[in-house]
Amino acid sequence: MQHDARTTHRPGAVTAVDGPCAEASAGALVGKRSHTDALEPVAASTVGVAHGLGAGSRASVAQVPSVAAPGRPGGPLPRLDLRPTPPGPATLSPREGHGAGWGVDSMIAGITSAVRSATKAVAGAVSSLVRTPVITHETTSPAPNADNNRTTVGVGEYVTFTSNMPGTWKADRAGPTSPKKMRGEFFVWGAMYTKGTATITFIPDDREKRSVEITLTVIEPDVDYLNARARAFPGQAAGVAGVMMETDVTFGPGTVSFANTDWLEKGNPATAATGYFKDLVENGGKLPYHRPNPKPMGIDENNTGVPDQAGFWDFAGPFTAGSFEWVIPTYYRVREGGQKHKIKDVVQTCTIGPDGTMTVSKGSSRRSRTP
Repeated sequence: MQHDARTTHRPGAVTAVDGPCAEASAGALVGKRSHTDALEPVAASTVGVAHGLGAGSRASVAQVPSVAAPGRPGGPLPRLDLRPTPPGPATLSPREGHGAGWGVDSMIAGITSAVRSATKAVAGAVSSLVRTPVITHETTSPAPNADNNRTTVGVGEYVTFTSNMPGTWKADRAGPTSPKKMRGEFFVWGAMYTKGTATITFIPDDREKRSVEITLTVIEPDVDYLNARARAFPGQAAGVAGVMMETDVTFGPGTVSFANTDWLEKGNPATAATGYFKDLVENGGKLPYHRPNPKPMGIDENNTGVPDQAGFWDFAGPFTAGSFEWVIPTYYRVREGGQKHKIKDVVQTCTIGPDGTMTVSKGSSRRSRTP
């Protein structure tokens, strides 16, 4: 921003100054003419204090040819360079072959070149951004340990894609109830019901714009049984052998959501009997059958929400050491799909000691009880 400081005077004398440079002109343009008709450097302390430069600073007047240009009485004052400089004489060399001057041609040329280069760079970046659509996406359900703009999702998750311009969306894979193609600025995509990868492509209506692809990874749940706590089994009393625990069925990883998924177990007979339980079977006794809840249980937004009870009881002494186990198939299903998919076999182990102490283990949980 340039300021025009004008003076009313007779040639060679300053009588009044009007403009932003007034404080400098009135207090700083005190000098005498040299034989080159230019003002000598102004005293450092006056200009320094007037412009907040601090004591001991110097300000330079860049060789002003004259206060009033010869032959143009009343013409504008030259612009002053009031930037602080280190203590000492403040002068600029004249441009060679041009008499007295400021010697700034090279500086102006350098600034001009830099500005042109920066302008081209900014123009190129803006052009690239304009040609490429801006795509955002967000999952419908939050994951316990990840943001909603993730590219790894759980089976059956929904993701909403948004563009800053109209166009066509295409998905090479999707869940059975999810569309694979849609037009507009929004696209709601449903993940497959089994693990895999899917690529979502956005094609702008304006063919001069670039298409954008986003690849998503779909993963299936793992399962574990956590936070064991004691529960009473039917007929529990002092002196009666047996044990029961309740756990939280938890699904991982926590970086995706399985909130649109159900879980269930399958019943199986006991196997691998040893010691006390093997003798029981050989003498005509029977081991219990694992009978889980036949209905699928819903997984919540924390990837848990399903309680499970595990235990065994109703055995009479005398006792000897022994064990048996249930191999329990576990499954998940996406609610819209109906079909179940196996997660893995979980082993529940039941052991007994000579004193009748019984221990049940399932996944990462374990609980014991002495009669």
